[in-house]
Amino acid sequence: MQQPGGIANSKVYVHNRNIQVTNKKLLIFPDHSPDHWSVFVVVNPNCIISAFKHTCNYKTKQLTPCILLIDSSSSPSKVIAKNVVRTLCHWLNYFYEDESTNPYENRFPYHPRRMPLIIPNVSVQSNGYDCGIHTFLNIKASLSLLRRRLTEEDISNNYIDAVTNNEHFIITDDSITRARVSFHKLITNLGNMFNTVRNCGVATIRPDENDNSGNECFTLCSQSHSEEVDSKDPSWGSSNKKKRSYEESASV
Repeated sequence: MQQPGGIANSKVYVHNRNIQVTNKKLLIFPDHSPDHWSVFVVVNPNCIISAFKHTCNYKTKQLTPCILLIDSSSSPSKVIAKNVVRTLCHWLNYFYEDESTNPYENRFPYHPRRMPLIIPNVSVQSNGYDCGIHTFLNIKASLSLLRRRLTEEDISNNYIDAVTNNEHFIITDDSITRARVSFHKLITNLGNMFNTVRNCGVATIRPDENDNSGNECFTLCSQSHSEEVDSKDPSWGSSNKKKRSYEESASV
């Protein structure tokens, strides 16, 4: 989103899929700063108007918007985080202006003052390369927040109950190992599925030329993908690397 055209491009994506951005309870944004992955979670963006219409006594139990930075680093960069928060607020206002049906409401309600940055304490990575796995697991853990009522009280205590003491956000060396095994199996299975689809026969519907009944009849014709696929295509699949190498050496 911070790249040129990012907001405009995302608007096309959202509109094509008929997604209402500003009525969601959570919005999750993985972020890659120099050499590090973390995740920003926009909490209660659907309450940006109602959260500021009540008295202080009532607000402690009122659903309140904020932006969480879930970072496995021992010292997250607040400077980078604040820049991301400004970008997210700009992005949210971009959609709010388009989605709002009340012409008298504030067209740009999302602002860092109304969307405070909260950096709760979470599990810290034990090395310099596990930030990606931590980010995946923290994204999964963030889904548990959908079952909670996130209020001003959570902001006041820095999301200790909702995040820091939440068992879903506790990441151990064992959970890191299990995640690596799980991702390896997932990628292997996706590769096998890809190669199977590219190499198996495909059923296509064609007019039946042998039918003389006068009706529109169609037949299923099986056609092998292997006749259409260029074996030198690097995207063809890892299981065909030996075949590609053999063909290339034979052609020399």
